[in-house]
Amino acid sequence: MKASANLYSLIETAKANGLEPYAYLRYLFTELPKATTVEAIEAKLPGNLTEDQLSIQSILVVIQGLPSLPNIEFLINVNGEITIGAIASIPCAATASDEDQCLAMLVRRDGETLRQLLIRLDRAIEISADNEAFNDEINNGPVERL
Repeated sequence: MKASANLYSLIETAKANGLEPYAYLRYLFTELPKATTVEAIEAKLPGNLTEDQLSIQSILVVIQGLPSLPNIEFLINVNGEITIGAIASIPCAATASDEDQCLAMLVRRDGETLRQLLIRLDRAIEISADNEAFNDEINNGPVERL
């Protein structure tokens, strides 16, 4: 009974602080085992987090389950942006941008898994950074080197 009350309290406190409860609990159960000090535990309380921090953490958890995607991870860690979803008439696209410019816009290919799309996006970010070549499949069609 007490465990249920504690969980309910966490959920309601997350809501009161503008956090999506499921995202908060997923974050908490992932990060709490890593906390080794009282300060680290307190930093994970709902009042000390923002929805943006939870979103970034959720993305990083997904990325950690994938093969190494160092360019996506780096971009997220330096306030870059990764977007995956529908764009106009395109059912699924993935875009990457840093604070100054768009680095890649890829269209999900027929039969391509989300995992494969993210691997291609990671490669496109690398190509953009190395060659300053912007990969735009949304406006220009498929990029053969990806």
